[in-house]
Amino acid sequence: MSWSGWFNDNTGEKQNEKVSKTPDGGEKYESLRTNDGDKENHQHTWVDKDSSGKITGGGATPGKKK
Repeated sequence: MSWSGWFNDNTGEKQNEKVSKTPDGGEKYESLRTNDGDKENHQHTWVDKDSSGKITGGGATPGKKK
């Protein structure tokens, strides 16, 4: 699935998210957060789940530039 449009998350920032299917039948949830909708100035987080819905991994990049 592709990235959806930016939406206001009621914190003064904008967020963009997507969920992708993985080859093993699981899912990967990804989120971008930014103050200005710029993909170069964002924080990226992700969560990996297996086909049963169990979390198998995840992470986050460093925070956004000020």
